[in-house]
Amino acid sequence: GRMLGIDITQSERGDYQSSIDIVKSLGSEVVSLSFGWTDIESSPNQLYNQFLGIANQFYPAANLKVALVISPIDTN
Repeated sequence: GRMLGIDITQSERGDYQSSIDIVKSLGSEVVSLSFGWTDIESSPNQLYNQFLGIANQFYPAANLKVALVISPIDTN
C-alpha cells in the first residue's frame, strides 16, 4: 500500500511537536530525514550521526515511520 509522507519543518509556534501534530492530523505516516553522506561518514569507515539515534527513538514513539534519504558523495 501507499503511505503519505510529509517533510516536517519548525512550526510557526516554534516547537517541533506542533509540527508533528499538524502532519499527523493531515494523515501523514512517514517523515523524511535527509543527510549528505559526509554527515554520516565523517571519516573513512567511521559511520556515526547523533541525529539518527535520536530519530530512531523519537519518531516511532510518535507513531511515525522514517524514510532516510542519503545524498551520495560528490565525485566531480
